[in-house]
Amino acid sequence: MTLTRRYPELLSLIEFAEGKIPEDNIRDAYDYLARDEWGEIVYLICVQLYEYDVSVPRDILEMIEITAEKMNMDSELWRVLKK
Repeated sequence: MTLTRRYPELLSLIEFAEGKIPEDNIRDAYDYLARDEWGEIVYLICVQLYEYDVSVPRDILEMIEITAEKMNMDSELWRVLKK
């Protein structure tokens, strides 16, 4: 099973972040996607959204939360994005 089939929301998360965080980070996220490093994508995007003080809509926050919970990631990663 490919990553995008298992976690299609990761592609949506990267697409949401485009134009909001540095392009180098977006390229890194796509590289992680190609290498099936799903946790790195969530971590990278969440950290950069926080660092660049990006307002994250509720639907994106819910998508991050659901995806990260499926991956057993620390909830502090996305909770800091809630404003």
